[in-house]
Amino acid sequence: MRWIAAAAALTAVGGLVVSSGGHIAPSAAAQRSAAERSTAEGSAAQRSTGKQVRTAQQEADAQKQDQTPPVMRVAPAPRPPETNDTPLPAGWIWYHNTEDHYQVAVPADWPLAMMAPHEAYFCEPNGARMLVVSPLERTGGDVAADLGHAEGEQIEEGEVPGYQRIRIDNQPDYRDRAADWEYTYIDHQRGKMHGLNRGFDMGDRSFLIEWRTKPNDWAGNVGNFNLVADSFWTPRIVSQRPS
Repeated sequence: MRWIAAAAALTAVGGLVVSSGGHIAPSAAAQRSAAERSTAEGSAAQRSTGKQVRTAQQEADAQKQDQTPPVMRVAPAPRPPETNDTPLPAGWIWYHNTEDHYQVAVPADWPLAMMAPHEAYFCEPNGARMLVVSPLERTGGDVAADLGHAEGEQIEEGEVPGYQRIRIDNQPDYRDRAADWEYTYIDHQRGKMHGLNRGFDMGDRSFLIEWRTKPNDWAGNVGNFNLVADSFWTPRIVSQRPS
């Protein structure tokens, strides 16, 4: 974050001094001669009037002092929130995605098995459970309609062997707008799987959380999916969708 570094530098320095520009300096002999003349003239004036009179050099010094620009104090910009420091249950850690500006709770022992462009893919070691988090391209309308459109494309292209829909419905109580797409399918390595994709909007951004387990493990993992979904956090200062 470059602006943080800049703000820290300004705070350490305490302010900026604006240059007053350059000038041409006279020779030393000329300066001495002018000073001697000014002193003599000043002494004569003081003797004749009995009042304090500034010499030419003193007048020049006073004018230069009056022209010196003030120090400009620059206050650092307020630092926006960047992370959610809420403690997580044992066995869970925060995953921070600095490219797409979000963070989410993930199981501590699940490595980031594959990072496709803008896709965080976590897989249970020696198990079948999977978690995928990514930005979601939206048409701007109903989230459930967008998920239904994605379902139709996958069925048409034959990307999901043994696919069966369980439900696609809106989730009005989650974030700004959200919908769930629940299904089963056949994974070529893991066999039959049960999946839930939650698409949602936060401000002017959209994301997708995908959670998959073996069907027999589904009921015991609903709480884990809810923990992931409830933990998802992103600053609303980042805008990616044009207005």
